[in-house]
Amino acid sequence: MIRNNESSSRQTTDYLRGIAILAVVINHFLNEYVTHSMGGYANGMVSIFFILSGYGIYFSLTKGFKKCSLNQLVMTFWKQRILRIYPLFWIYYFLKYKFQIKVIQFLALDFIRPEILWFIPAIIQCYIIAPFLFVLMKKLGVKLYSIALVTGFIIVNVILLLAGYPTVASIAYHGYHGGFFFSHILLFGAGFIIAYLASTKPDTLSNFSVCLITLIFIFFLHETTPQTQIHFSGSRIILEVFFLLFSMLCVYSVLNSNSCLPFSKFFQGLGIYSYSIFLFHRNYFKGLEKIGILGKYDVSPGNMLICIILLPVFLASVAYFEEMVNGMVNRNFNLKDITRKYYSKIFL
Repeated sequence: MIRNNESSSRQTTDYLRGIAILAVVINHFLNEYVTHSMGGYANGMVSIFFILSGYGIYFSLTKGFKKCSLNQLVMTFWKQRILRIYPLFWIYYFLKYKFQIKVIQFLALDFIRPEILWFIPAIIQCYIIAPFLFVLMKKLGVKLYSIALVTGFIIVNVILLLAGYPTVASIAYHGYHGGFFFSHILLFGAGFIIAYLASTKPDTLSNFSVCLITLIFIFFLHETTPQTQIHFSGSRIILEVFFLLFSMLCVYSVLNSNSCLPFSKFFQGLGIYSYSIFLFHRNYFKGLEKIGILGKYDVSPGNMLICIILLPVFLASVAYFEEMVNGMVNRNFNLKDITRKYYSKIFL
């Protein structure tokens, strides 16, 4: 257990990613093998990833801006994102589709009606626009940037709604989250605001405030799933607005508190390797299906226990695999160094 004021910002963001990815894995498991009525929670937790991604990238761009020109910064940033996203994604793609390659899917640029892992094209959209958001904040300042971000989000949604685009199920990720277009970019852009506030006005919130905001976030997370219990005219839009708001507030509150973070090493380890866990956790489920441990909506308590017992082996395997791939991509592949780096992240 660590205290937030004694840990780095990186440790805290990894911790939040770890909680989010574990929630996603559990929800996908329940929805695919226990009951189909559990859907929606994973989508809500993915909001945390968009916010944290914007948060981290703001600091990365700020640091790079001090060392090189804007053009160099943009090209370096996109290169780093390409090397981070595509190698593991392409491995996942080949495992799923073998050599049936569709270029737009292979590059995860299928922004309309994505057929594969909608999160990857969504986060790529965020990475494409990230340098422009950064420049916008630098030019306008945080207050005008915040107004521009929200105003732009509203205007785009009004235009697309009036144009009738909601009849197209997945265009521009309509439906993530809820009834809005481009919610993922709004959350990503909000991550810039949270990062700016954390670096310039590091207010410390009380444990009570953090717990209260987190509970409200969980409430709206539930009420924006198909399991919602609240129904009234306009409830879908109103609840979605509050969900987006409290997603941002929840992340901000944890990052700016002195709250104890229980099981810190466990969740930080999950967070560090959340990308590979996200890509390959369904492969783990499929593997258990093939050997007869899992079955669609037919899982015995004993088999579920086996699945849980074997899960740490899967998590450790994909984490080590991610280190190896990153080592080859960055041209510093050395098995001993990779092993040392892997164990230091998980156990030290």
